[in-house]
Amino acid sequence: MARKRQERERLVSDLREILARELEKIDMKAEITGRPKHMYSIHQKMSREEKDFSQIYDLLAIRVLVDSVKDCYGVLGVVHSLWKPLPGRFKDFIAMPKSNGYQSLHTTVISHSGEPIEIQIRTFEMHRAWTLQDFGGRLPSEVFREHFLTCFISDPVGVELRERIGIDNIAWEADYPHSDSMWPGAPEELTAVFDANDVPEDHVRKMTHENAMRWYSFDPFAHVAKEDATVGALRTRAAGHDVSIMSRSTRVRTPDEKLEGFRT
Repeated sequence: MARKRQERERLVSDLREILARELEKIDMKAEITGRPKHMYSIHQKMSREEKDFSQIYDLLAIRVLVDSVKDCYGVLGVVHSLWKPLPGRFKDFIAMPKSNGYQSLHTTVISHSGEPIEIQIRTFEMHRAWTLQDFGGRLPSEVFREHFLTCFISDPVGVELRERIGIDNIAWEADYPHSDSMWPGAPEELTAVFDANDVPEDHVRKMTHENAMRWYSFDPFAHVAKEDATVGALRTRAAGHDVSIMSRSTRVRTPDEKLEGFRT
């Protein structure tokens, strides 16, 4: 638990990537998701099952969905060849389903960082039966790419995995003066992330403005010329205005200041 959530998310992302590469080598079609468990969920499980923290093995978890039962056991073999399984932590709910009909393979392995991670493996059909999902024979990722636009402020991992997420489903969010923006160095910080991940120019355009334009059916360049919407041009226009960082929750503005703000 010494790890921050961001570090645990990075570890899960690394494990997903390692497993995905190994499955690609054997032409195994799979959808891999993962997450670190929230602190509240951990507390609930400890209370519900009367367990100590040392007995909780799914602080980190990965789910793998495949086409067939045969593929489930194939993935299990790959997982156990990558990471050492924890004794007594393998459960075959495919061969012996739970009383409620739940089917899946569960195994806990020791990752390269020395931390246990639970991996669940089941078919898409098993997952649909358990979650009551009906995507008309399509993968959840396919439905996601039709209906969701993801936004980020600072997400090096998401940029690195942009093609797995869907390059047409990602938009950079720059929402000054909100406190969760990267003001005033947002463009420079974003450029550093792009450079570190060798992001090509067409992907940069999609993430910075083209995707948002398409999803929202809005063309900002019909109102502001492209050459007037560059970082340099906008900073030039802001010259002389107070754009310093300040706390809006504690600063009290006079009525005259508010009126002047509306006028300008």
